[in-house]
Amino acid sequence: MKTKKLRKKRLGEIEYTESSGNVFADLGISNPEEALAKAEIAMKIHDVIKKKKLTQAKAAKMLKISQPKISLLLRGYLADFSLERMLRFLNDLGQDVYISIVPSSRSRRGSTMISDSPSNARIAMSGKPVARLTSISKRPQRQFGVLKGKIKIAKDFDGPLPNDLIASSNSN
Repeated sequence: MKTKKLRKKRLGEIEYTESSGNVFADLGISNPEEALAKAEIAMKIHDVIKKKKLTQAKAAKMLKISQPKISLLLRGYLADFSLERMLRFLNDLGQDVYISIVPSSRSRRGSTMISDSPSNARIAMSGKPVARLTSISKRPQRQFGVLKGKIKIAKDFDGPLPNDLIASSNSN
């Protein structure tokens, strides 16, 4: 994600700098998109723990980490936690995390987003946008039995493949 250039502005006698939209980029933190993503995910983890009325000890047991680690996570000390691990924490707390990769509509470079609403937080790995992540709490409704009687599975479906088929696939 290309961060917008910081501009100095004035309000009367007060001079201030307008944010780029990512406080980590504004502060010169390395990999600001990843830092913002981790902060957004940590807030979602905090919200779920609060909504479920879990103590830090109960949350730690659910996430298979120590209570002091939960305390660090909830207070924003995220250096010990990877994005993948934090996404797994959301799963362990009963949240579905959907990852969808789509062509960028804004520029040649794509971006990575975390969201449970239309307003997305942009993230990236190693400073380069890589995907669009969307965290949602509701699982899509499934309709069971829709294809009942329409699909036939051969009795030898899970049997060994014929030798001629194996030979033809090995020659390619």
